[in-house]
Amino acid sequence: MQLRFECHTPGVEKEPVVVAVSLDGKAVDEIVFDRKGGEKRWYYVGAGSREQEQGEGERVQRVRDQRSEIAGQGSGGNPG
Repeated sequence: MQLRFECHTPGVEKEPVVVAVSLDGKAVDEIVFDRKGGEKRWYYVGAGSREQEQGEGERVQRVRDQRSEIAGQGSGGNPG
């Protein structure tokens, strides 16, 4: 299957964003974005993977910059 990953993180030119791609808990790839844009990658998903057996499909996990979360505290969200 082919997947396209997009990165539009502010400041990515100064501090690259790393996306770890895994399947069934095993690391299969790592994509490093050093500028805004997209990247296409092909992955082979063989028969018998947990996602296929359970019918879950693709799953994307977002990796956040903790400094952005800390800087954003107090600007809305849940109190306390």
